[in-house]
Amino acid sequence: MYKLFLAWRYLVSRRIIYFSIAGIAVGVMVLIVVTSVMGGFVRDVRARIRGASAHLTITRPGGFFITDYDEIIRQVEKTSPHIIGCSPRLEWGSLNRNIDFVQLIGIDLPAEIKTTSILDKNYNFEPKEDASPAIISSKLLLSGWLDQDFNLFSLSFGSIVPAPSKKKFFVVGTFTPGLPEYDRNIYVPLRTVQLLAGVKGVNKICIALDNYQYADEVKEEISRALNNRRDLFIHTWEQEKASFLTAVKVEKNLQGIILFFIVLVAGFNILAMLTMRVVEKTRDIGILKALGATKGGIKVLFLYQGLIISTLGALLGLAAGILVTHNLNGINNLLYRLTGKEFFPRDIYLLDKIPSEIDPLTVAIIIVSSIFLSIIFSLYPASRAGKLDPVEALRYE
Repeated sequence: MYKLFLAWRYLVSRRIIYFSIAGIAVGVMVLIVVTSVMGGFVRDVRARIRGASAHLTITRPGGFFITDYDEIIRQVEKTSPHIIGCSPRLEWGSLNRNIDFVQLIGIDLPAEIKTTSILDKNYNFEPKEDASPAIISSKLLLSGWLDQDFNLFSLSFGSIVPAPSKKKFFVVGTFTPGLPEYDRNIYVPLRTVQLLAGVKGVNKICIALDNYQYADEVKEEISRALNNRRDLFIHTWEQEKASFLTAVKVEKNLQGIILFFIVLVAGFNILAMLTMRVVEKTRDIGILKALGATKGGIKVLFLYQGLIISTLGALLGLAAGILVTHNLNGINNLLYRLTGKEFFPRDIYLLDKIPSEIDPLTVAIIIVSSIFLSIIFSLYPASRAGKLDPVEALRYE
């Protein structure tokens, strides 16, 4: 017990201890805030992708069309009770009069609403005499597409030689995708896109489940129901967006590793501070050894100092990290009022507020790693103190 008491007395006797604690606290706080923001960003991005995508998708390799999609849908719907929606899609590139590229998404609206959550069920898909209904993104709305009917041009494969075709559309509603790759999507009736493209099939069959955790199981059941057809490929939305999700995950991990160097620098500060304390307390160490303190006891005395510094710093960093994370948007608004600069541009990140999600496991790893690293940096000064000879320590006293 005396070791812990002496360790505390040695620490509070010098103000430099507060800088060491602050170094650990800042490192832990920054790690918690950044990992929480990245976790919230990944969560919101996954939710937005999921809103515009189905749990499972059936395609044909090589970009070929699925012509017997009605029969496939009937078979798929009977496959598993976890399937709650199944809809055909024909995605086709088009241009407007200004040569702006847009992606036409031909859908069966009632089936599409059951499959994805990006569209509203109140849209009216009844065509006019000379035009077809269209649902455009909020990005196109800002570009003035809602004010007038518009024409789209595309290549038709209805003849031997592909020829340009034209179709007039009128806007019946808008949607907000929240991701740049969906900004130029236009949802129109499936039959309209088939006529415009001159094809009779679709290039996707989208499937929604009551719970995504059954995706792999249902995927296997569908494959067996379709007699393991080699001309069809079944994949989950995570497989479809694997490269993007992997890039986000790698960025999150890299940021955590880079920011951990803040804690590493704080550890070197502990090393320097405790080494200096060994030199300052040489006489005290000699007296303790002369009174019977063991080499191991002296080592533990200085290890306790590193443990106290790291524990106090980690706890203060934990409290500050949680406080800052929960008030990030308030801090952002305050900085905007003070500086006039937007630190989280909503039009770039496509989010209404700074996302955050505190993961208890990640926080626990940060706290434990910080304390462990600080103890590691305390080993050298503790070992040096333990090796001091009491006679040499007291020779000049």
